[in-house]
Amino acid sequence: MNPDRFSGDDGDDVAQRGELRSRILAEFKGVRQDIRDLEGKIDRLKDNDISDMKIQIAMLKVKAGVWGLIGASIPITLQLLVRYLPK
Repeated sequence: MNPDRFSGDDGDDVAQRGELRSRILAEFKGVRQDIRDLEGKIDRLKDNDISDMKIQIAMLKVKAGVWGLIGASIPITLQLLVRYLPK
């Protein structure tokens, strides 16, 4: 064992702990900033995905309306042809 370790001179120990503590705190601040940056990127991606989904839903609504119009026009056309064709 090192006899200087128990000599009671803790000045260097305190300085080393203080330096270690400030390094650890600086590292935590960096990690917190990285987490905030990632959260911001995730939020932007979510917003983009939601906008894309809204556009796709609008396109599907238009397509459904067109197909509904086509589907409804077939029986109407047949009914008009049967009614107004000369017998």
